[in-house]
Amino acid sequence: QNEQLKTLLKSSVVEKEEKFLLAKIVTIKSDALSHEVLLNRGSRSGVIVGQAVAAAEGIVGQIIAVNNLDSRAMLVNDTRSAVPVINERTQENFIVVGTGRADTLSLMNVSSSADLKVGDKLISSGMGGHFSAGFPVGSVAVIDSQANTFAQIEVKPAVNLATLQL
Repeated sequence: QNEQLKTLLKSSVVEKEEKFLLAKIVTIKSDALSHEVLLNRGSRSGVIVGQAVAAAEGIVGQIIAVNNLDSRAMLVNDTRSAVPVINERTQENFIVVGTGRADTLSLMNVSSSADLKVGDKLISSGMGGHFSAGFPVGSVAVIDSQANTFAQIEVKPAVNLATLQL
């Protein structure tokens, strides 16, 4: 746990002015569309609905329910999840949405002519106020822009969601 804390503190996710709270995953709930975790921190620790949940590698999800002693977070791969992002290379804004799969997110409503390349890093834009700007969200993995108005863009999450542990 000490090594994980050191890694988090050294990561690009944590800035000096950012406040953060360490929490442990108590349970993981995952089905075809819904992906949530129960955390061992709640309102007594200052957790509120809408807060970002992050690991050293980047954004994991967002708090959606809070009790006194625990809270529930929706993971970024949940089909209800949407995170405003910026392409680091081009500074273009997009929205990353959950697909229900641990290894794939998707970019929403991207024009086939958008300047995207496989490997482009996507970071949170700060728009909407739930995620501070600059948190890693993922990287472009697949671009399918076959003659449609909108391209199909797959994103590999920055955090390996399949390895989240209790």
